[in-house]
Amino acid sequence: MSKKLMVGVAGTLASSLFAMFIVAGCSSSGSEQGAEDPDGGGSSNTPETGAPDRRSPNDADSAPSPDGGTVGNLCSTDSDCAAASSVGDSICSKGAAQGDDLFGTPVCIQASCTIGSGNTINDITCANQQGLCVPTGSGASGVCFPFCAYSSTKIESPCAGGNKCAGAYLANGQDGTTAIGFCAPSCTGDTDCKGTAGQQCQIETGNCVAAANHVVFTKKVGEGCDSTATTQACVCEAGSDATKGLCGSTCVTGTAGNAACATAGGGANWKCTAKLKTSYTNNGQTVTGYTAQPDDIVGTCALACPNGDADCAALATAAGTTVSCLDFVDGKYCSFP
Repeated sequence: MSKKLMVGVAGTLASSLFAMFIVAGCSSSGSEQGAEDPDGGGSSNTPETGAPDRRSPNDADSAPSPDGGTVGNLCSTDSDCAAASSVGDSICSKGAAQGDDLFGTPVCIQASCTIGSGNTINDITCANQQGLCVPTGSGASGVCFPFCAYSSTKIESPCAGGNKCAGAYLANGQDGTTAIGFCAPSCTGDTDCKGTAGQQCQIETGNCVAAANHVVFTKKVGEGCDSTATTQACVCEAGSDATKGLCGSTCVTGTAGNAACATAGGGANWKCTAKLKTSYTNNGQTVTGYTAQPDDIVGTCALACPNGDADCAALATAAGTTVSCLDFVDGKYCSFP
């Protein structure tokens, strides 16, 4: 794949996903080093303790290989994610996050991976490029979620079931601009949670969670919040000052997503946007961005500002910091600068 990569913006989504992602008793290998690219990412630092050895007794001299080829496949149990002669490092997302399914449609994932230090596809992908290594914090460690991609006009590499693509990197090459991303939990109602019986949709994050873990937030979209607070009254999205944020919500782009955001924010100018730009800056150079926003990808609810910064004044007051009207391919939205 001959494309230039640069980091995109998926931090808020990733943090909401992985604050609770703890898989007990599971181990995994990390990013697979691609044979076609010697600059590929290294392996995980997670020890392979307790990983089952599925080798045949007659195959003792052959080392087990990662079963990353199953990442992204539909599943009901961990056994659906196993592969012959593998180390058993792929698991089913169903119930894997402290009893929560996260994904509305359960899929095979890997519990750990490591992001490489280079700027190639092999540095960010995992499981034989079937997945994207999504960071769980500020370091290189992550979780291997199914790979997906979209362009300005369509989904290029779709997700299984009802899961949707969240862009994480921008790849710019001779065939145009593509968002390299991961398939993300994206439920919009309880009926989207098709895994463990009784799971409910935490609409603000798009996660399917156990009834006992479902939270009724006390603040609505657009109200001020502190993302460092011990107890969160909403899904808090902040800019450079983590203590001065605004309550937000994930959504799925398109007509239905716009309607959902209008309800959540209390006005028709609240819309679902992925905040894609026409250009980006990477190492001091301007990189061509997108020309449009496709439907059916993961976005966030944002207030449109057709009249400029004046439309963002109330949000700035609520957050206690600057909120500006910025341009994106699908319109102008109030955003932290």
